[in-house]
Amino acid sequence: QSPVWTAANMHHIDVLGLLLQHDPDMSDVDDIAAYQDDPAAKLTDDGTPEVVVVARMLVEAGWDPAQLDSLNADQMRFVTGACLIPEQTVTAEDFNSQSVPRYGSGNPEKVDHPFLREMIRTGKSGYAGLQDYGPEEDKKAFPRPATWSFDRFGRTTTRLPDGRWVQIAGEHEDSYDPDFNIYNDVVVHDGMGGVEVFTYPDKAFPPTDFHTATLLEDSILIIGSLGYQQDRRVGETQVLRLNLSDFSISKVETTGDAPGWISRHEAVLEDDRIVVSGGKIQTARDYEDFNGRYALYLGDMRWEDLSTG
Repeated sequence: QSPVWTAANMHHIDVLGLLLQHDPDMSDVDDIAAYQDDPAAKLTDDGTPEVVVVARMLVEAGWDPAQLDSLNADQMRFVTGACLIPEQTVTAEDFNSQSVPRYGSGNPEKVDHPFLREMIRTGKSGYAGLQDYGPEEDKKAFPRPATWSFDRFGRTTTRLPDGRWVQIAGEHEDSYDPDFNIYNDVVVHDGMGGVEVFTYPDKAFPPTDFHTATLLEDSILIIGSLGYQQDRRVGETQVLRLNLSDFSISKVETTGDAPGWISRHEAVLEDDRIVVSGGKIQTARDYEDFNGRYALYLGDMRWEDLSTG
């Protein structure tokens, strides 16, 4: 492992600071809390969790926290400052009224609930949330409704120029699990423990996972999705715009030769276009590897197949 990886994981803040001043290699930093059982409990002199300081230092030096792979995705709580959310008191009434995932009634609908904030703070699974806060009869029920969780994969995390972090949708558990759910929400962190949760009607923002999120001047362009089996539209490519002024979401109409129902892909902003490549695609036959390379031109929202040129 690189010296930066070691310093970050051991939370040697002074050493990490020196390394980051000399053009460090951060390419293998995919873990920032390997040697701490409770990373948020070890504090600096001013009371800030050391792991949060480490994350901020790395991000400021150009580190891409997307390098936290699926095994370490929970550590994104330290990057966004979610672990700094004040601990919430969750009552039985809170759990009963807030624990089941639901669509929003507005575009967006802002929700502010103790159960949601506590699940975001801790990153607990739906099962753990049920065990900790749910009534005994619900714990033993089968089948039972899914329990809302912020422990997700296929979610995107985008840092805004003002230091906020925007986390979009994602999936919890696999389809056979009672807590399986594909979400269509947006969570905004101020980096200091403040959090906003926005929910949407499914017609405005379909349940979305394994998409990409590309930051533009005043919006985030959300491209692709795996989604529920019945919602996948073979041959189409889902493109949505998240307006950063009010966090509303709108569908983007595109023209040209679209890549199809893509997911797990990469999206790179190149001047006036977003280039999409790799990942998987849903075809009429199967869920297959995607080897194409397509550009979405932002001026007229036109797709072009670059792999045939």
